[in-house]
Amino acid sequence: MKSRNTAWVLIVLLCAPFAGPRARAQEPPPGHALRSHENLITFKLMRMTQVLELTEEQTAKIFPAFTRFEREKYEVSKKLNDRMRALRTLLQEAGQDEAKMNSVIEEIGSLRLEIRNKDQEAEKFLRSELSVRQFGRYTLFLVDFNRSLEEKLGRARMMRESPAGKRTTERRGPGDPL
Repeated sequence: MKSRNTAWVLIVLLCAPFAGPRARAQEPPPGHALRSHENLITFKLMRMTQVLELTEEQTAKIFPAFTRFEREKYEVSKKLNDRMRALRTLLQEAGQDEAKMNSVIEEIGSLRLEIRNKDQEAEKFLRSELSVRQFGRYTLFLVDFNRSLEEKLGRARMMRESPAGKRTTERRGPGDPL
């Protein structure tokens, strides 16, 4: 019961920023992306605790390590995004410097490999801390969590892009034509 209450508190805290009026013209405050990412990590860990039915001992070991893995991946992802922007810029330039482009492409490959290595390191750690059943649940949880997150982000983008944040679909009654 306690973990269920904790999960609800986290959900409320994660959703609270979206409940207020929207300020489209304002830039996000400094560190906003990092705080959002930290909230996402916390939410993911809370859901993972519930789905895997972690013991207190497992939670005490997994939370700090998993948080560290996610933070490290986030830092590498920021570098990767920067290099992707650089490649887009290079591709749009008229006098394309192929040597510079090749260098950026190599950096992108290295950063993507670094992220995969972090994922493998985290997976290896979890395999050592979880039972086979728990690791099986983790495997499914990861796919389900990421899919759910993608769907929610897609819906949020659609809502943001629609005029004045209004829903783009109408509500239809049972007998209404499609």
